[in-house]
Amino acid sequence: MKQFLLVGACVCLVSCSDYDFISKDGNPQPDTGDLSIFEPDLVASPESVSEIICASEEFVLSLGNEGKSALQIYDLLFDGEGWGLSETASFPVDIAPGEAWDVSITGGEGLTTLRVLSNDPDMPEKEIVLEGLGDQAPVPVIASPHHDSIVDIGVDLTLEGRVGDDVDAPEEIELSWVSSQDGLLYTGNADSSGIFSWQWPWGARSEGAHQIELVATDSCNNQAGQDISICQQAGYTVDQLAISTWHFEGAASWDTANSWLELTPVANSVVGSAFQTSTTVPADAVSIEFLFYIGDGDGADGLTLTALDTSRMGGYLGGNGCGIGYGGGAYCTAGPALPGWTIEVDTYYNGEQDPTPEDHVAFTFDGNLMTAPAWAVLPEMEDTGWHSMKVEVNAPHVLVQIDGVTYIDQNLSGNFNFPAYVGFTAGTGGQTNRHLIDSLEVTETICEE
Repeated sequence: MKQFLLVGACVCLVSCSDYDFISKDGNPQPDTGDLSIFEPDLVASPESVSEIICASEEFVLSLGNEGKSALQIYDLLFDGEGWGLSETASFPVDIAPGEAWDVSITGGEGLTTLRVLSNDPDMPEKEIVLEGLGDQAPVPVIASPHHDSIVDIGVDLTLEGRVGDDVDAPEEIELSWVSSQDGLLYTGNADSSGIFSWQWPWGARSEGAHQIELVATDSCNNQAGQDISICQQAGYTVDQLAISTWHFEGAASWDTANSWLELTPVANSVVGSAFQTSTTVPADAVSIEFLFYIGDGDGADGLTLTALDTSRMGGYLGGNGCGIGYGGGAYCTAGPALPGWTIEVDTYYNGEQDPTPEDHVAFTFDGNLMTAPAWAVLPEMEDTGWHSMKVEVNAPHVLVQIDGVTYIDQNLSGNFNFPAYVGFTAGTGGQTNRHLIDSLEVTETICEE
């Protein structure tokens, strides 16, 4: 049997759960419990990045220490494409409790996981997802004009478009209208609703086919465009023309006070012509609109629209009297006859020549007064009022409308193939009338439906 010898001492048994241990200095020590409260604690702000990025952008990542002891960052590792440190860092990086390290990183398009290696015992490797989304190009849409539009002469054309973008507000996007013929037309910005419009003066447009493009450029310099085709008819209006471009003969003149052509005054036995000579048009493909006035006299003789064949012409003035300033080859005038084609508004009856005693419209070739391939009776034209006339020649088809009423609409056999000066003639005889022309518009049909 083992025996214990106690010498000069008293042995006491003490429960550990009831009393604190005594330190060497005699002070009791606290029960620390969870020792993790003394450890470093890594926090990151932001926890992740997902941004639309242009070529590259800088971001600040804050790595903070919310623990009670020093945090050490051992390294920053990027697993993926498009992201990295903006500047070289020296590791390890010490972060005191309550402090933070702001590190600059550069991001581009791509997906990367940033691994933060540290002495945080709970998370020695913290992952932060960095996503750079590519900026999308803006989306421009042309609203007007429509694709394959044919644009008449004398018309200011409104170009209208809309634009949207994934990041930029509409008014922040640069927009440009561009023509394949006339180059850069206009640059500006849309309104807050994305609408972008511009008025294209017709005098500034080249004739013929245009590819019109609306180009949009956003703040990332991404660019996109939409294009359409249009066609600008060729031609001119009388308002565009200088007096010097007209050739006047006989009694014809330009009325400066009223800005119209006077072919004859109220006078007996006069004849006059006025031809626009700055440009020719194809006589087989042309549209002509104008206003005419016949009156103030006692009834003679009429006026004409004439396409004068410049390859055969000998002058600008045809026969007087029944020749109405263009015709010949008849008993009632000695001519000469003007080569080309003519549409006459005849208000005086010449029995052996005219098809009817009533006012009439007639189409003739080469000033031949005795043969009219097409004609029609008109209501009274000598009513001291303005009348509109529209003529479309798409050989061999001829359309003639007066005051919106169609009088000739048929195919005719004859020579349409020549370059022409567009002009007007008129004449009087034993009776009189004033003959005036206004608001001329000539369109060369170079655009087809």
